[in-house]
Amino acid sequence: MDPEDVGVYFVDEQEGSGDASDYEAYEVLFGQFVEHDSNIKGSPPAAKSVIESLPSVLLTEEDVAQANALCAVCKDGILVGERVKQLPCSHLYHEDCILPWLGIRNTCPVCRFELPTDDPEYEKWKARRAGGVVPDDDDDDDDSQLRVDFEVLPEA
Repeated sequence: MDPEDVGVYFVDEQEGSGDASDYEAYEVLFGQFVEHDSNIKGSPPAAKSVIESLPSVLLTEEDVAQANALCAVCKDGILVGERVKQLPCSHLYHEDCILPWLGIRNTCPVCRFELPTDDPEYEKWKARRAGGVVPDDDDDDDDSQLRVDFEVLPEA
């Protein structure tokens, strides 16, 4: 499909042609959007090793008094004496709530703190976004190399 044809399909639809071939064209167009934009998927699951190493905490009265003792996943209160999982950002969750959550995304439901993932491409993208040092895995030789991504800013 030519990019020039896209406008024709939308104009024809607005004029009410309603031809069956128009619907086929929409399907083709939608398929192209999906194929060419792989960034739609969002963040990957947290790394299994990170999930397994999350500390379990027995909630005390002091913990309840200091923190908002509410599981942000299920919205139920966390009770004194209940065993919960603690993320590195210190937010607490029922184990049965946060483990499935981290199995599909790598962020804290409250503050969006990002845990490491098992997805090397995502980790590279995250390091580039943060302006950090990114390992260069594109070379086939065994030499250890680092590539530093940075941006030169204009002088003030």
